[in-house]
Amino acid sequence: PSNLDVIPRRAFCKCKDLTTVTIQNGIRQIQENAFWGSGVESVDIPGSVESIGVGSFSNCSKLNSVTIGPGVKRILNSAFSFCKSLKEIVIPDNCDLHIAAFRMSGLQKVTLPKTLEEIPEEIFQDSELKEVVIPDRVISIGDMAFLNSNISTLEIPQSVKYLGKWIIGNMSSGKPGMTKQHKLKIRGLSKDEAKKFFEENIRTPSVAYHNLYLRKII
Repeated sequence: PSNLDVIPRRAFCKCKDLTTVTIQNGIRQIQENAFWGSGVESVDIPGSVESIGVGSFSNCSKLNSVTIGPGVKRILNSAFSFCKSLKEIVIPDNCDLHIAAFRMSGLQKVTLPKTLEEIPEEIFQDSELKEVVIPDRVISIGDMAFLNSNISTLEIPQSVKYLGKWIIGNMSSGKPGMTKQHKLKIRGLSKDEAKKFFEENIRTPSVAYHNLYLRKII
């Protein structure tokens, strides 16, 4: 309907026969679990949408194409988690990301907003990401943000002030760990400069994490 401005929670949840959806300009909000576990294969989210709700497209195993218009302000918790067919996404500027938004997705490539300041915990955990460019305004990377993805070397900008637990690594032993392949770089700095910068500017949850990350700097 042309007067609709919200897609209600669980509106199309588990609608396996729903493969195509057109979200009209004027919709302001996609609510919790609106398309959870549906058969949607592609979706174009217009800029009128301010919020993509919790779990709204989670478990859409056939979803392979998502376009997010400028104007979207929030992608909430687990919005696209377990979307195994989703390989690439561009997130517009001025859009905030929330916990586990793309966890267990098939993402191999993501373009993050240049305006992004916080990368939340678990956001790309267990995804297929091989590399990511972290924008120069990011100040915080949350716990397990890239854990168990395919990223072996993570380059962080000099704007970062906090690194959470196990930001990269794997779960090969059943618990988080970092192998000799997992490395950290600080953009624009040599190894010695990066270690000094890390010591003077970046906080971690504990001395153990501080020492672990310091050893991983290249």
